[in-house]
Amino acid sequence: MKVFPVFLVTLFIVIIVAGCSTTATSETTVPDLTGTWTGSMTGYINGTGYVSYPNSTMTMVVENQTGRIFWGTMRFTEDNTPHAVRFAGAISRDGKSFTLTNGDGGYDTDCTIVSQNEIELVYTTDTPPFIVTIDSLKRA
Repeated sequence: MKVFPVFLVTLFIVIIVAGCSTTATSETTVPDLTGTWTGSMTGYINGTGYVSYPNSTMTMVVENQTGRIFWGTMRFTEDNTPHAVRFAGAISRDGKSFTLTNGDGGYDTDCTIVSQNEIELVYTTDTPPFIVTIDSLKRA
């Protein structure tokens, strides 16, 4: 009958070792966002109303990325005048979304990585006139 206690001790040790060797975290691959992204913008500007920019193209150039942090330049046309705005961003832990802060004081707070070569940004600013836009971009 000494076999039964030895079996229980062995089973207990196996369970403890198995429990210690597994991890509850899973590592998500960080998507590479470097490159040139272009696309369209639609939105709402207080005092103007709903706007789309059918003859304009927005370009986001991600110049550098280290891990989940990246930075670059946005280029777009507003009132037939080209603008460039610097930005910095952070990719979420799940690797499916990100947030940007822009040099003009606005934020892209609800950004989605649709696929390896497609993203969507939701830009907001609360400085007058407050603005919200949806930008659909594809990597060139």
